[in-house]
Amino acid sequence: MVGRVCSNSIDNFNYQRLYGKSTHSYLGYLLLLSAIVSILNIISIGSVRMSICIIAVEVLSLVFLIVIGKYTLFYSLFVVFSSLSIEISTFAGLEEHKSLTTVRFLGINVVAWILVFFIIYSFIIKKKRNFKINKEFSRLFFAFLFIILLGVVIGLFNILINDNEIRSIDFLKHYIAIFYIMGFCPLLFIISTFVCLSSEPSKSLVLKNAIIAVIFGSCVQGIFSYLNHYTISLGGLDDVGIAASNIYFYLPFGITLFFCEPVRNMKFKYPLLVVFVAGVAVFLINNANGKFIISLFISLIISIMLMNYKERLIVLPLLICFAFAAIIYASQKTDIFSQYLLKQKIEEVRGLLNVFSPSWLSNMPASPRFRITEFMNTVVEYEKKPWYLLFGKGYAGSIRDHLHAFVKVGGEYSDDQWEIGSFFYLHESFNLLFLNNGILGVLLWVNILVIFMKNYKKSFFIILGCAIFLITYGYSFVLTLVGFTSLVVGAFDCCHKKQVTLGGI
Repeated sequence: MVGRVCSNSIDNFNYQRLYGKSTHSYLGYLLLLSAIVSILNIISIGSVRMSICIIAVEVLSLVFLIVIGKYTLFYSLFVVFSSLSIEISTFAGLEEHKSLTTVRFLGINVVAWILVFFIIYSFIIKKKRNFKINKEFSRLFFAFLFIILLGVVIGLFNILINDNEIRSIDFLKHYIAIFYIMGFCPLLFIISTFVCLSSEPSKSLVLKNAIIAVIFGSCVQGIFSYLNHYTISLGGLDDVGIAASNIYFYLPFGITLFFCEPVRNMKFKYPLLVVFVAGVAVFLINNANGKFIISLFISLIISIMLMNYKERLIVLPLLICFAFAAIIYASQKTDIFSQYLLKQKIEEVRGLLNVFSPSWLSNMPASPRFRITEFMNTVVEYEKKPWYLLFGKGYAGSIRDHLHAFVKVGGEYSDDQWEIGSFFYLHESFNLLFLNNGILGVLLWVNILVIFMKNYKKSFFIILGCAIFLITYGYSFVLTLVGFTSLVVGAFDCCHKKQVTLGGI
């Protein structure tokens, strides 16, 4: 969903002023705030009264900033508050957990209502717009809007004709849920980010600093949970992981920031880098899952590609030592989740690479097998119903297990999907786009990949935003928020001759 956002007067901005004391102060304040918010969200686990107090303070603060016209500061705090809240109860270690992103009004998250209010208010109380959106971005934005509309219409059509017996379950709930996370929320985040950038382009660094603060806060959250033994259940084992917001999936990409210009040459970056590496280590040992491992692997490759020769001589040996130390540490742990999970992930990689084995697919661990067989079943579904291939099956569009490859292990699909044998909550963004939007969805996914390949050296936010979109588009509110906000901010970066990534470091 990115193109280039251009300003007729952007080169007239005083970039020295953007790196001035006020920007540095905002960075410090946002880092401190993110640390406090992340810790409070952990401490409040299990305490409904404390959680409600935190939510009330956050909501009132956000609404106040909207009313007084501090749009960029509002959205920056919105990103921090929302991203560091624990959205998925599993990562709180409870069956039900209250946080800013779980409280609902009329079935919709309170945070979504806040953004709706913000967008409506910003268009009623108009501010002067300082730059225009160019044609390239417009084409991409409306292409995304187009596939959302197709998803809505075709999804309703499939409900009407009862495709794959979808009407035998609570289809409306699932249809709305999929539209909400894959269409409605991304549009809210795109529009909100553009309102900020167009109203206050000189303050874009504040929003960038907020995204960095979220990654910093995630590190603090993980370290705090680990030191204070806030444990959860993961991988079928009790009291083995640590409580945290699921934004930690993409924490490893924070390391790539320190090899991007102009951060590489700035002072005070090393203390932050130490915190980031410590956070990655804590989550690798305690909460590593498939998405975290993929993020770590890709971020290391990107970091190496961004390094200069001197940095490679210093950093590569350190990375090798760190990898060996992590493996040795995990192998010595006999009573916690890390040994089990890391071994499981190693086995999954081995299974994926052993493609010449006659039993390659059947012997593969459940997690990658589901993802591969979902894609294969979607291909068979389109083979049987080719009229869906171009535009997809829409929201709540489903597939059958034509290959008889799905085995119920636990948590892969909801009970009602297993009951009717129709599956619509697929894993990974590629599978979801292919099912919901057909060839057009695949082209969108490939387009984002191309944008990433062309621009990853220009902006850290392109790296983060594209990575989240390519791997977990449609997974959660928090990841969608950080992903799409980073995409738009990264597009803003890539348009300018002078790249400004992070103020004050």
